[in-house]
Amino acid sequence: MKDKRRLYIAIRKETIEEKYSLSNPYRWMILICDKNEDERQVPGIRVTTTLGNGVHWEYILDVKKNEPFIARFMIGKIRYEDVVKRAIAEVQTPAHIDYTSRDWIKAVLENLKSLRGEDTMALPTNTRLDWEDLTDQIHQYLHNKIQIGVLQMVKDKGKEEYEFWEEHHWPEGKPRLAMNLLENIEIHDGK
Repeated sequence: MKDKRRLYIAIRKETIEEKYSLSNPYRWMILICDKNEDERQVPGIRVTTTLGNGVHWEYILDVKKNEPFIARFMIGKIRYEDVVKRAIAEVQTPAHIDYTSRDWIKAVLENLKSLRGEDTMALPTNTRLDWEDLTDQIHQYLHNKIQIGVLQMVKDKGKEEYEFWEEHHWPEGKPRLAMNLLENIEIHDGK
């Protein structure tokens, strides 16, 4: 049986799709990333993550405008795109916020929590997931998302893209951490 703690790479006609998993002391995260190369659309990176217990999170990061993401949040096959957009939209966001800020993430999570069960779009109260555990995982993922994006761009595009990403998206010093993590990822050709 193949070890799931590996990075699988497959090249398609117009996109590069990658399935990642990065280890941390608490859980595995498996990601699918692709870079949008179509000039008629907004250039960005789309990432879908599946946490170990079946929670899915998807976002699109606009690399030109430095906007955070358009999110789709799913538990199993149920999609909660609207409720997550509401939770994010209701946060008072300055023009040049650090989207890895704990205060900003906490505000989004509090909005999500308050929307749970409010209407048919909201998170269900009968989910098998513990709510505190769920918010903890979202918090952990949001803090890791830029780090994961840097790893992907370094591997696919090289130094030039890495410098662009570092300039526009990384707090000072953190790219060094991302480069160190590259040494700890196994890479295998995806079939």
